[in-house]
Amino acid sequence: MVSLALKNCIRNVRRSLLTAIAVFIAIWVVVVMMGVMQTVVADMIRNNKEYESGDIRLRIADYSKYENIMPLQFFIPSVDDVCRSVLSVDGVRSCEPLSRLSVSAYRGEQLKTIQAVGVDTSISHFTTGRDVEILAGRMIDNGKREIVMTPKLLSELGMEVGDSLTILSKTSTSGSNGASFRIVGIVSYGNSEYNGDVVVMPLDQLSSLTRMDGGAMEVLVHIDPSAGLDATIASIKLALADPSLEVRSWDEISLIAPFLSMYDITYLIIELLFFFIASTLIFNTTMMSVMERKREVSTMIALGFSRSSIIRLFMTEGMIISTLGAVAAAVVGKATVALMGRYGIDLTLFGTEAVDGWGFSRMLYPQVSWSTVLSVSMICLAVAFGATTLASMRVRRIEAAQALREEN
Repeated sequence: MVSLALKNCIRNVRRSLLTAIAVFIAIWVVVVMMGVMQTVVADMIRNNKEYESGDIRLRIADYSKYENIMPLQFFIPSVDDVCRSVLSVDGVRSCEPLSRLSVSAYRGEQLKTIQAVGVDTSISHFTTGRDVEILAGRMIDNGKREIVMTPKLLSELGMEVGDSLTILSKTSTSGSNGASFRIVGIVSYGNSEYNGDVVVMPLDQLSSLTRMDGGAMEVLVHIDPSAGLDATIASIKLALADPSLEVRSWDEISLIAPFLSMYDITYLIIELLFFFIASTLIFNTTMMSVMERKREVSTMIALGFSRSSIIRLFMTEGMIISTLGAVAAAVVGKATVALMGRYGIDLTLFGTEAVDGWGFSRMLYPQVSWSTVLSVSMICLAVAFGATTLASMRVRRIEAAQALREEN
């Protein structure tokens, strides 16, 4: 059966290639698409955890309740003690105190609203992250009245490295305060959210500016991948024993978490679309093969072949062609994603608006696992099997004697 099916596939190369190409395109497109989209989702989650929420975020509960009016009086006063308690919990990898708030930059008798981020420069992702690029100057140091800013903000303010910028802020005592900071560097972040009107300064300096006396607005906790999130949260609450502190996981506070399920639905819709197109072409080519070979089918019936065995022959032909197309698509698709992952995709080539505000990085390095490639290929082969089976059923409707007379 298999050898006969192989001969039939070779006998009509054009039709065989058409079927194989349909399967190839469907699998290749889905594999590449999944490699890119899964990378986008993973990148958004990574950026959210590193810069926004950590795996777990600690805050004074009343600050979250009234966050829209930036109530600075609800800060965490003793972040060093909090971090010591948190780091004693099994599974906690790091504890990062952080403050971010809207301030005013005073320049040339004009005020511009910007975001100030206060960090511990020795551990923060804003200063030590793998996607932080210092374009000029150097990074800030703890204990010094220094800032780094983005190229966009530096250009808007018309300033250079070495200039001083006066920053005005409200304080935790409901007053206001101002201080001058020296610009020591220009920095660019892989996370597009922080390449706008942002300045980064030492946490101790921002704390002094806002009269927090060494406190911070929040603490980001990063845990080991193997640590259970819920169990770690419970252990942190037990270690802190402070009811005023809000301890929440990243997916509770993240703006992107509710939309993650939509990506799975998007994958499914696109997969079904391409597989439907491929199945339609496979169905049509198999049907054409059956109809064009009516005399051959009739002869086989006359020689004693059962219709079910002839149907199996057509199905075997279709699956051989589809399998060859699937194997080629799997290898080429995996290689395509690997090539994209090696050199990266610079999303800013599509314009800065392509990344601004979306929370993912300017450069993406797609990856796709062999298990994903295999699952996509198997699903497509299952669809091809169904399309081939339906088309092959046409054999049951062929009248052998009439078909032989028509051919003669």
